[in-house]
Amino acid sequence: MSGVWGVLDFGAHSSGSASVLGAGTEDLRVMTLTAQLSGTDMILTWPADVSLYQLQSNTNLASPNWEDVTNSVSTIGNQNQVTVPVSAVQAFYRLRLQ
Repeated sequence: MSGVWGVLDFGAHSSGSASVLGAGTEDLRVMTLTAQLSGTDMILTWPADVSLYQLQSNTNLASPNWEDVTNSVSTIGNQNQVTVPVSAVQAFYRLRLQ
């Protein structure tokens, strides 16, 4: 089973979110993947009740080579949160159903 729930690319923007209608195994719902700049880091958040998803990144949307983000996931309130360092290379993020 696989599926993708959102791709983020904020370019020169410091924050933003993507709402994507995705197909789960039981229902359709809108999920928001949010990014917020914090110093030299980007904080990515998404709903905590989405436990079967892996955060992935890629530097080129034309490439199928998505890689799992291995940074620790914290749960704060009702949100999962991952902090990734900001680099000069553009990065795209998505949540993939495992």
